[in-house]
Amino acid sequence: MDYTVFDKVNAEFARRADEPEQTYMDRLFRAACEGSDGEQRVNNLLAPRFCACDAAAHTLTLEYTAQPWMLNSKDTLHGGILSAAFDMTMGLLTRYYRGVNDVSTVTLTVHFLHPAFGGDVFRVRAKSDRAGRRVSFLSAEAADAPTGRLFGTATATFM
Repeated sequence: MDYTVFDKVNAEFARRADEPEQTYMDRLFRAACEGSDGEQRVNNLLAPRFCACDAAAHTLTLEYTAQPWMLNSKDTLHGGILSAAFDMTMGLLTRYYRGVNDVSTVTLTVHFLHPAFGGDVFRVRAKSDRAGRRVSFLSAEAADAPTGRLFGTATATFM
């Protein structure tokens, strides 16, 4: 994960004069997900992959694979890992709409619905429900990529 792209939104990752917002949003999130800062941090270890974004709907979808290190003693995805995936996806979307790289999670509420197992590929779809000057409100769903079965839902507030 390369968060530095959000530090460069006024330079190399600036929106081009004739560039539609959807194209710009796609370019920015692809660069963030395909890059790496080389650090062994949770966000890099989660290895998110860019799936989709929608400028009109204010959404971002990232894909994750439940790796062995992410599993708990019951061989299901650890709740903290799913929470981190929610936090990461919603945080990226907040960075985009606020135009900054420095955001903080104020609240994160997660509802666990069904377990994910090792090897499961799941998608987190985040939606910016309201983005103010200082506070943003988001919601998200995590679902099995092939079947769409919901693993969990979340809401968050970011500053």
